[in-house]
Amino acid sequence: VSVRVPRTTAGQASQLHSQFIWVSCPTLYNTIYLHLLTLPTTQQWLLRRPNNQNACRTFVAGAVQMLDHIVSGATTNAIVMGRPPGHHAFQKPSGFCIINNAVAAAHYARLLKFQRIAIVDFDLHFGDGTCAHTKGNPDFLYISVHAQGISPVTDQPIYPSTPAAVMQVKGPRGSGVLNLVLEPDFGDDEFFSPPMRSKIAARLKAFEPDLIIVSAGFDAYTLDPCRQTTVAEEGGVSPEAFEDVTRFLVGQAQRLCNGRLLSLLEGGYHTNVLSPGASGLCRCLYRHLQGLCAQPGRDE
Repeated sequence: VSVRVPRTTAGQASQLHSQFIWVSCPTLYNTIYLHLLTLPTTQQWLLRRPNNQNACRTFVAGAVQMLDHIVSGATTNAIVMGRPPGHHAFQKPSGFCIINNAVAAAHYARLLKFQRIAIVDFDLHFGDGTCAHTKGNPDFLYISVHAQGISPVTDQPIYPSTPAAVMQVKGPRGSGVLNLVLEPDFGDDEFFSPPMRSKIAARLKAFEPDLIIVSAGFDAYTLDPCRQTTVAEEGGVSPEAFEDVTRFLVGQAQRLCNGRLLSLLEGGYHTNVLSPGASGLCRCLYRHLQGLCAQPGRDE
């Protein structure tokens, strides 16, 4: 089921951003524009593409509307498939990210009286922006499963090369940051391995979230150009593995917060059409949707 995001909802999101993430601006459009001005000259092309500004605004507005549907009981989980991604965004844009969509959604969820929000991120890269926004707040738990180390392709630290000391934070009642690091050439067997799932389940149980937000990145996919050119030419994650991980997270939501889960798209850049007639990103998204629709009892 798809929902058209009205302009009024996008306007509603502006107050959310100015209050929690960036300097006060009269509209979300102005917020986006001001932050585009801070981009390096090499990325100023974003300024010349108004659709990018609209996309940022609409992505957050979509998350706001889906949370409204979840709190009303119209659905238990939902997904917003928008761009650009957000988990590298701090007070200013970083990486490919302009707005931290997951953090904005988490703060809006707090306005809806959800007391404790967990963000689980399975993008190829560490969400340094999300970590910075959430690590000192006892109402948030950030869990990231990502690649770390020296890239065998570039011989450089894998972006964003965040120091290990800031990547683990243990707050009260399970809040803080839990990072589970993978080697650059990881594949299906390592991605959300049983030991990792045990750690994630234990931390979520200790935290007792009212809502789980998933930062769903698919750039760990086997043929994704971001993975192949920056992390490792071999390895990678299959679309089927993304479905399996999604079922696991849906199962956690069913056990801990009455199934309440919101998925937001992060990375994933394989758009070449494969022999079955769909790009790698589309195949991963399809499997992710299959996982979101999993029935109770099929999540293990």
